[in-house]
Amino acid sequence: MNKKLLALPLLLLLGCAQENGNVVAPATSSSSDGTLSQSSSDGTLPGSSSDGTTVGSSSSTAVELSTCTASLTAGWQTCAANDSKIRIIARADLTDPTRPTFSWSGSAVQFSFTGTAAKIHLYANGSVFNVFIDGNDSLPTNVLDLTNSADTLHVVAEGLTPGSHQITVYKRTEAQYGEAVFSGIEVQGTLDPLPAAKTRRIEFIGNSITCGYGNLVDDPTHIYSWDILTEDHSITYAALTARTLNAEEHAVCVSGRGIFRNNDNSEEGTLPTLYPLTSYTSTVTWDFSRWTADVVVVNLGTNDFYKGIPDSTLFVNASVAFVKDIRTQYPLAQIIMVDGPMLSDYFPNASAEDMAALPAEYFKLGTNGVYTFKSQTVCKRFLTAAQASLIAQGYTGIERLSIPAQSAQLSFGADWHPSKKQHALMARLLTEKIQGLTGW
Repeated sequence: MNKKLLALPLLLLLGCAQENGNVVAPATSSSSDGTLSQSSSDGTLPGSSSDGTTVGSSSSTAVELSTCTASLTAGWQTCAANDSKIRIIARADLTDPTRPTFSWSGSAVQFSFTGTAAKIHLYANGSVFNVFIDGNDSLPTNVLDLTNSADTLHVVAEGLTPGSHQITVYKRTEAQYGEAVFSGIEVQGTLDPLPAAKTRRIEFIGNSITCGYGNLVDDPTHIYSWDILTEDHSITYAALTARTLNAEEHAVCVSGRGIFRNNDNSEEGTLPTLYPLTSYTSTVTWDFSRWTADVVVVNLGTNDFYKGIPDSTLFVNASVAFVKDIRTQYPLAQIIMVDGPMLSDYFPNASAEDMAALPAEYFKLGTNGVYTFKSQTVCKRFLTAAQASLIAQGYTGIERLSIPAQSAQLSFGADWHPSKKQHALMARLLTEKIQGLTGW
C-alpha cells in the first residue's frame, strides 16, 4: 500500500484499574516543558484546584529555542524538531533532540503557524496518522497512511484559509506497527507559539482494547478481521475520556499482552515489563519526571484469561506488584484498575481436564450443555483481591471499575473487539468515575 493523504468526511467511533492511590510522600508534578513543581499542600491533584477547576502548574522558565530558517521555496520556513514552538505529546526518546522517536498509540506532534500549508518530516513506515486541524481533535481532516512508505516528507495541510492554524499529527496505530522518527516541519508562512498545554494528565495502560484494535469496524456478524486501517486510537475510550475531561493523554498499550501472562500463555513481554520503556522497540528507560500523571487507568486482564483462568496467586501478586511500581512513579495519582468488556462468563470453553484441576465455581454450564470458564466473574474477583491487598498494606487511591460485557446491541469491532458504541459507553463510565474522584 502506498502512502496516502485521505480526506475523511466522517469517522466511526468505538480494563483493570485501582482506588485512591495517595502514599504519604512529597509529590511532584511536571510542567509542559518537563520541569517539576511541588504539589499543593491541601492534597489536591496537580493541575486541579479543590473545586475541580483547572489551575496552572508552576514551572521554571523554559529555554526558548528558535530554529526556523527560510526554505529555498519562497514563503516557506523550515523548523527543526527541537524548536520550542513545537510540542511533542508522547514518551519520546530525545537522545538526538533533532530526531526524537516515539511509538506508543496517541503520540502526537503539535504546532501552530500563520499561513496556508504545512509539511512534516517524519519517517514512520508501518504507521497511520490522523491530521487534526484547528483544534478539532475528534474528527481528522486528513489521514496520513504510511503503512508501506519509506518517505520522510509529507503534506499535512494545504489550501487553508490565510491566517492562524493549529496542526496535530497523531499516531493512531499501535506501537509494534512502526516507530516514528520526527525531524521537523515546514510551513508556508511563519511558525507561531502554541496555546498553553493542558494541565490535567491521564495515563492509560492496556492491551488491544486501549490501542483501538478494529474499532473502525461496525460488525454485528463477526465476519471482519483486523487490518491496520481498522484501528484508530483517537476514538478509543481512552482518548474520548481524555478529551471530555480536557486532559492530556499518554497511552502504553500492546495487543495480546497481559499483566501476568499474554494471550498465548507466554509470560515474557507483559505490560509490566514494557511499561518502563520509552518506546516499544527501545531499551531506553522512560524518565517519569518528564510527565507526571494525575490519573492512571490500568485496563488489563483480558489476555490473562484468554485461554482460561490463570493461577490466582500469580495473577494477584503480579497485579499488586505492578500497581506498586506505578505508585512509585506517581505518588499522588488516582489509580483505577478496570476489567474490560471483552471478558464474559461464556468464553472460553472448559475441558474435562480444566474442570478437574480448578474449583467448580470457576465454570458455568451453558444452555448448549457445554461448560465455559466464568472469566468475567473470576477476573473481577482477582482484581478486587489485588485492590484489597494494596489497601491492607497502606496504599490509598486504588480504585476499581467494572465495564459490562459487550453485546450485539452495541455491535462489535473486528475480531470481537469493542465497537465505536462500546468505546463510547466505556468512556462515559470511566469519565464519571474520574470526575467523582477528582472533581474535574
